[in-house]
Amino acid sequence: MRYTLHQFSQGRLLLAIVLVLISVAMHGGPVVAQTPEAIGSGPGFETPWGIAVEANGSLVVVDFDKKAVFRVDPVSGDRTIVSDARNGSGTDFEIPFDIAVEADGGLVVAGGYQLSGQFKQAVFRVDPITGDRTIVSDTNIGRGPNFIRSKGIVVEADGNLVVIDGGGVREDLDALVRVVPVNGDRAKLSGADIGGGPDFGSGPAFRVIKSVAVEADGNLVVIDGGTHAVVRVDPATGDRTIISAATIGSGPDIAFPEDIAVEANGGLLVLNSDPPAVVRVNPISGDRTIVSNASAGSGPALELPNGIAIAADGSVALVDTDLAAVIRVDPVTGDRAIISEGTDIVLSTTSRLPATGGPTNLPNIALAASLLGALLAVGGIYILRRTPRSVRRA
Repeated sequence: MRYTLHQFSQGRLLLAIVLVLISVAMHGGPVVAQTPEAIGSGPGFETPWGIAVEANGSLVVVDFDKKAVFRVDPVSGDRTIVSDARNGSGTDFEIPFDIAVEADGGLVVAGGYQLSGQFKQAVFRVDPITGDRTIVSDTNIGRGPNFIRSKGIVVEADGNLVVIDGGGVREDLDALVRVVPVNGDRAKLSGADIGGGPDFGSGPAFRVIKSVAVEADGNLVVIDGGTHAVVRVDPATGDRTIISAATIGSGPDIAFPEDIAVEANGGLLVLNSDPPAVVRVNPISGDRTIVSNASAGSGPALELPNGIAIAADGSVALVDTDLAAVIRVDPVTGDRAIISEGTDIVLSTTSRLPATGGPTNLPNIALAASLLGALLAVGGIYILRRTPRSVRRA
């Protein structure tokens, strides 16, 4: 884990810290505030990872390190936590990787949980209103091959779920697994068996599956980070066909693809993390064109984009884990605008006011003065923002 220093306007940050410290002084205990550049109100992101769109246009985001599902208002940018250890009942998330929306509005999450000190892989269903979590499929629920690393999820037209299991590690399934949501049964749809067993579906083998989406005709499109390719998968046979790669289709290579989404007109949008870019792929020819990157489109530069979805208005919504933000991208011009951004600042002290009130909390005021003095003495104010671990989706 590494950290980078971000310098902000001294006046804006000073005001934010003063407000936090006043709150600490008055109330004691942990206090949470937003960094001054926050866009939208509500709890801040830590490592936003996957994103999906609800029927009413709201965005739902899974946060890897906060172990939470957020809902984001696409207009105001306001953030609310739908489900985490404090919101909703049921088994807590440990590593939520991806999220999708079912036809009835239920949220399904691919990730894992802890049980008696052991890490288990699973598919969760989250009630979009209460935040309650139930396990749809894991080692104890449903029959079929057990998940080894469930990292991506999508909902098919018939309501079945397709889950990515893999990331290039030898023990991973490196396969698409279909899950029946009623009973949790699992069946390999496409990929190789463990230990050199039979393949499921013909065609070039997966190497590092990153993401999956569903086309209008029911075909699946998969990002393979190992071959730097977009692969189409027949949902009935599991057969695999590369539709875009370095030698298939023209245009810039997709060196580090992270996620994929299907536009209303059938175009494919691939999110590349290094260099950061949104790339449009022609689903027939495989030709690739840049939609948005450092040279195409205006607005804040992408740093580490990790999840992509098509918003209700046809624009592109993506999460950037380095910026801890949700970003809207114009699919025509490539212009970028931050929809929602916020990182929590947490200050904590041990002293508290009496329950019935009392004099001003002098120890905390002394702490506030000392902290401000130290910050100002170095000639600027900085905030440490965590850069997510290098595993990303791998």
